[in-house]
Amino acid sequence: ELLVDPDWFAALAAELGVGVSARTKRGRAHDELTRYRYDVVLRAPGRPVLDVAGVPRLAWTEVPDLTRWLAAERPAAVRLTGVPDPRLSGDLAVAAALAAGRLDPAARHHRDGVEVEDLAAVAAAAGYRAEPTWGGAPGTYDVVLVPPGAPPVVGLPGPTTARPDALIGRPTAARQSAELVARARERLVATLPDHLVPGTLVTCPRCR
Repeated sequence: ELLVDPDWFAALAAELGVGVSARTKRGRAHDELTRYRYDVVLRAPGRPVLDVAGVPRLAWTEVPDLTRWLAAERPAAVRLTGVPDPRLSGDLAVAAALAAGRLDPAARHHRDGVEVEDLAAVAAAAGYRAEPTWGGAPGTYDVVLVPPGAPPVVGLPGPTTARPDALIGRPTAARQSAELVARARERLVATLPDHLVPGTLVTCPRCR
């Protein structure tokens, strides 16, 4: 399966000279699509856009009542950061239990956070358009609030210093590895006694 880090699109956008934004999935469902998939929008140069780098940031923990805060402050645009995502809280709870050496099947039902649709509804009632995007910490998302007539928001949390080939999966690598393992096993079977032929061969892209 082709797996692509959002930062790969940032590098692509810089190379092509276009605007890019990564958007987490909307919806109330809690499934693989909403948890781990995202959309990417590329915008041609010369079109009006709002760069997220210039949008004031505000931590979600600093906004105890979003409705009141928007009514009082009326920001031209704001990026709320670190909003806890209930779609991921169960998976993270399972991972934390395993890391601690515990099996906790009920952890996957853990729900903690703010539904993106609830936040978007609050924003709409206050006269803002919500654009959810990648969060800076696991289990969180950011959301940019702008007036309905504002230009599209572009920009990613980056920039990244990772190599482009480290940001994207290579579906053909498994097939290439299988061919290499098959040839290696044939060679070993032809040259070694049965009891010395390894039961499993694993390829490593880089060994130190």
